[in-house]
Amino acid sequence: MRRSDRLYALVEELRGHAPRPVTRARLAAALEVSPRTIERDVLALQQAGVPIWTERGRAGGYALDAGWHLPPLNLDTTEALALVTALARAETLPFAASARRAAQKVVAGLRGAEGARLEELAARVRVEPEATRSVAEPDVLAAVEQAVLERRVVRLQYLDRRGEPTTRDVEAHGLRLSPGGAFLVGWCRLRGGGRSFRLDRIGSVRLTGEVAPARDVGALVGWAGEAAVSGARPASRRGGPPRRADDVTGSGPDFASALARALPGVCEQEAGATTTFAAGGRPFLAVEADGMAALHLDPDSPEPFRLRLERVPRDEMRSVVERAWRQVAPARARRAHDAVLAARPAALTPEDVRGVVLALPAVTERRRSLRDGDSVQWETGGTMFVMYGRASNLLPPDVADTLMIRHCPDRAAVLAGAPDRFFVTAHYGDAREPGAVLTRLSENTTDHLDELAELIEESWRAFVPKRVLAAHTRGDQR
Repeated sequence: MRRSDRLYALVEELRGHAPRPVTRARLAAALEVSPRTIERDVLALQQAGVPIWTERGRAGGYALDAGWHLPPLNLDTTEALALVTALARAETLPFAASARRAAQKVVAGLRGAEGARLEELAARVRVEPEATRSVAEPDVLAAVEQAVLERRVVRLQYLDRRGEPTTRDVEAHGLRLSPGGAFLVGWCRLRGGGRSFRLDRIGSVRLTGEVAPARDVGALVGWAGEAAVSGARPASRRGGPPRRADDVTGSGPDFASALARALPGVCEQEAGATTTFAAGGRPFLAVEADGMAALHLDPDSPEPFRLRLERVPRDEMRSVVERAWRQVAPARARRAHDAVLAARPAALTPEDVRGVVLALPAVTERRRSLRDGDSVQWETGGTMFVMYGRASNLLPPDVADTLMIRHCPDRAAVLAGAPDRFFVTAHYGDAREPGAVLTRLSENTTDHLDELAELIEESWRAFVPKRVLAAHTRGDQR
């Protein structure tokens, strides 16, 4: 940050707290400089006539006169771009017309080279109505922003739609915020074409010293209409990010850890909030309690691949954990794992579950044809207690073979006992309380059918008419 920009930011920090004092340490942390630099900057501002005084003591610090006013607002190009981008998201919110006028005033306020620079940058940013917020890690987001602003070539570690990790060089040309996620738009040198890279699937970003050649961003991904200044909905959806929503649920620290523990020859070690898994004396996975994971997927890259677990489909999570383990596991451990997979019993089928459910008395079956596949639900006493095929807010591909057992009295114990097979989403409430559990048939074998049958019967007992339950209980006692 230039010193002039830092002085301006320092005044803004003080104005935001005026007339309360702000400690030197807090200002240093906010501006990412040393406390000594804050002292020098405050002295420079005081010499320039800015009314800043010092209060001593434990509650002291630097304070700005609340009645002091700045001259008319001056924005640099990136600050103006941030404003018009944020205002573009207001197209579907109250005061949308006012937001458009405000964006036009911001653009009109920049003259000459800065105004031309803003127009050039705005043409490379797309904000669609109802765009989702970015869930990328701060360091990834900061690197992508810098790369787009400077049109740099970056080296990405990226998890593609098939769950395959790749390392590729990408020319960073634009950003897209859409209802399906936030994307870096660029020219992929690995694939030789325009691509959109979802930010929360980027494991790491390394800026190179190369400036990318100018390209038509609209031609890369099929944008049409205006860019971020208006926030208009694109007229064309050719290209761009995939239509399939892949922010699926069901992954998490417990799931990733359970996958690692099931592999042969794995040792784990806890250090604070991080659990590290190793094989052959070499780490391959670190799981953090906040939902982040670091995997060593590329033997040629010293940097681990970082990803947020709840944003990765369960099948992809299985794939990347095993891939990382195979990079370091001894040959005998890999052979043992392959032998276990070859001897694994067959996965459960919908007909297996159907037989268990319909063996219970007073059960009716209802089938529904939905856009994303058929759904089967079983009811007793007019209330659904088990459903297969579409589990509320789950999105593809997890939805394809999901069984939802509506009532599980010991839900916390079930989830803790087999996190590789049972899970819930935020939609189903606090996992520590009784409620629904989810499981995928592809993650269960015929050996697990008796356990599922018990859970299904428990759910059935919660809703079946009392007279039917009493008769069923008497029959069991006989």
